[in-house]
Amino acid sequence: MEEISALAAAETVAILNKTDVTMIAKIPYKLIKGLIDKSEEYGKAITLKDTSSLIEQPISEETRSILLILYREYWCNNEEKENLDKQLIESESEFEKEETERLNPFKESQNFTSENNISKIENNSSNISTALITIQKKWYVRIFDKIIRFFRKK
Repeated sequence: MEEISALAAAETVAILNKTDVTMIAKIPYKLIKGLIDKSEEYGKAITLKDTSSLIEQPISEETRSILLILYREYWCNNEEKENLDKQLIESESEFEKEETERLNPFKESQNFTSENNISKIENNSSNISTALITIQKKWYVRIFDKIIRFFRKK
């Protein structure tokens, strides 16, 4: 099990203190005791807004995750669990998709996929030399390049 922060444990305990007793009775005592012990490490008092809903509360994402796990494991019925699992899988795949797009090193070069753009790049790169050392191509590569250029002209 991952270690949770003292802040998240304190916020979770504060929320559970305002929760209905019948719902808390469904959570194992060992888990509640562990949250209380961890929350004692946090020195400050947690204040929650009485008039606000849980979504509007100023709590950390880790606390929201803990409450989601408690809700799924102890308070949901099977149908709600399935719907929640589907939503979690969809949001996870959407997050992964956004991350791969954000971290894609070739995202700027994807605009050059058409053949016209590729031929423009090839023409520009043949005219500009940025190398410090020029390496002569083999004789058969130069002949092959000339043949290719001949057929491209037509």
